[in-house]
Amino acid sequence: MTSSATARRVGMYRLRKTDGTLLYIGIGYDPALRIAAHRREKTWWPDVDAALTTIEWLADREIAEAAELAAIRDEKPLHNIVTGDEHGCARFLPVPAGHRRGRLPNPRGPKVAVNLRVRQELKDEVTATAAMLGLNASTFAERAIRAELKRIARHGWKPPTTD
Repeated sequence: MTSSATARRVGMYRLRKTDGTLLYIGIGYDPALRIAAHRREKTWWPDVDAALTTIEWLADREIAEAAELAAIRDEKPLHNIVTGDEHGCARFLPVPAGHRRGRLPNPRGPKVAVNLRVRQELKDEVTATAAMLGLNASTFAERAIRAELKRIARHGWKPPTTD
């Protein structure tokens, strides 16, 4: 549980169509940043009426995650893929037949999982810094690695090629 001295407020946002249909519920330390990502990535974004977007501020991440799961379970937005069950546990929703949920293709190509072995204190530092910036740890780590590769490339290093 987060102490009140270190807790950061988290916004829970709801995206709706012009007719009021609920499209998506999400949370984030910076909801505007998350919503901008949806605008860039989600195929359903053209259906969103920005004037109907609401943001509810919650005390911390733990409270926001529980509220988000409950809201998705109870309000049934069209494009969320995870919900909370009756015990508050996360569950993936089935995709209805003929319905497409999805993201626009990543212009840099598909993401590939890479497992790196690092010290626990580095993992903790990455997680804490990412949270402070309102990012997940994977996104933050990817950006940090990309920045470091660019930095060392300026000094003449070239990545090895595979044949």
